[in-house]
Order: sequence, then C-alpha cells, then structure tokens
Amino acid sequence: MTATSNSEDCALKFAYTTLFKRNHSGLSKSDRKLIDKAIRQLAKRPYHPFPKGLRVHKLEGVLGTSQEEGGKRPPVWEMHANGPLIITFQYEADEIIFRNCGDHATVLRNP
Repeated sequence: MTATSNSEDCALKFAYTTLFKRNHSGLSKSDRKLIDKAIRQLAKRPYHPFPKGLRVHKLEGVLGTSQEEGGKRPPVWEMHANGPLIITFQYEADEIIFRNCGDHATVLRNP
C-alpha cells in the first residue's frame, strides 16, 4: 500500500480506513499492485480533471462519514483500478480517506 502521509505528488494527506486495509491485504499481490498504482495516479491529479484511466466519479446517493461530530457528510467517490477492481474514497479538508477497495460487486454490495 502507498504511504499514509503526504505524497510527493500531492499536497493532500492520505488516510486509510480499517476496512480498506483489511480488504487490501486480502487481495492477490497483482491486485494490490493495481490498487496501489491507481492511488499513485490519483495523487498526481487528485481533482478534476482526473487521470483518464481511473474513471473517477461520485457515487449517487452515497455519503461518507464526517470527521467532525455533527458535521456535513461528504460524498463518496469511486475510481477504477483495472477491470472490476475499484477504490472508494472521500475528501476531507486536507486529506483523501480511502474507504474500501476490491472487486466492484463486493465493494458496492448492500450491507
């Protein structure tokens, strides 16, 4: 997994949820490399226009977790690492929080 602190290419900090870390570690080595590569690409251009191959978009009707108690819940974004591999994340003031990763059907299934 890429570093959890400031990226050389990006002024934003990166944070990873426990769910992201658990699912990332459960992926095959080749899938982990694809996820890590997508995160590095996003670090180079973390805002619109995003790197083309990532197909970054907001998830309709899905809100993230506010980092402040009672704060506004931010939208959740999705990006494609490769094929069915996706990563979900949200923006906070000075960081990107990577929420989940893995196969599209598994990551976006209803709980």
